[in-house]
Amino acid sequence: MMDEWIWTDPKRLACPECHGEGTLEETSFLMQSSTRDIGEPVIETVLCEYCGGLGEVDPPEDEEDDDAEPI
Repeated sequence: MMDEWIWTDPKRLACPECHGEGTLEETSFLMQSSTRDIGEPVIETVLCEYCGGLGEVDPPEDEEDDDAEPI
């Protein structure tokens, strides 16, 4: 069986929202009801909307120019 390799572009940065994981945990609460004496927290894993679940984002425009000469 061949190992799967994930190719990443070295010019891309880890997503600042999900820290490169591509997912986030969102907490919501189930309301109190006749079968539940107190509210109950529910943690769901969702795709990061900032990077679309990729875990990487493009660098800002000003950092993208590698041919710029140092000052």
